[in-house]
Amino acid sequence: MAYVVIFILSFALFYAYDHAQDQQTEQMLEDIKSQLVSSDDTAVTSIQTEQEVPAFDQADLNRENHK
Repeated sequence: MAYVVIFILSFALFYAYDHAQDQQTEQMLEDIKSQLVSSDDTAVTSIQTEQEVPAFDQADLNRENHK
């Protein structure tokens, strides 16, 4: 009888722990997803406001190529 009670309690604790882990993982995924969305919004805003910086200066690149 004691084994049955221990088994039931163990199962209940495992279920509660597993459920808590699932909710924590779901929350982490939602946080990551919201960060990705806000990063995209920021990137799009900076492109739309023409704040892009060229990766290199074409004149400098031409001078380097002709040395």
